[in-house]
Amino acid sequence: MAKPISHSLSLAGPARVIELLENPSAGPAVEAVIVNGQKPRPWQGKLKSLCRRASVTFKTLTDSEFAISPGRPEDEDLVFALVNYSEYQGTDALLLEPPDPDSTVLILDGVTDPGNFGAILRTAVW
Repeated sequence: MAKPISHSLSLAGPARVIELLENPSAGPAVEAVIVNGQKPRPWQGKLKSLCRRASVTFKTLTDSEFAISPGRPEDEDLVFALVNYSEYQGTDALLLEPPDPDSTVLILDGVTDPGNFGAILRTAVW
């Protein structure tokens, strides 16, 4: 198959970041988790433990450091993960080479909500 193009992006929110770390094969590779450590949160211990287990960088920043963190999603004030993902191939690229016997092809049309798209992909992986 054609080599996918790798990109970086940020995913925000404690539940989303914990889900990524608990199910590493269900999403993009997590590079680092950035936490606003101004006020301890109940989920921070679990997040730190998951990062340690997955050998992912865990950074706790002050409120002002967190506010200017590169990659921080605009409305996020608690936690975000920096992740790598591969660009999905179009149908033309898929048809040019013989399929990998272990691959799965998922064809979607009209999905506009990124949360729904992510849920569909996670379900397809399982």
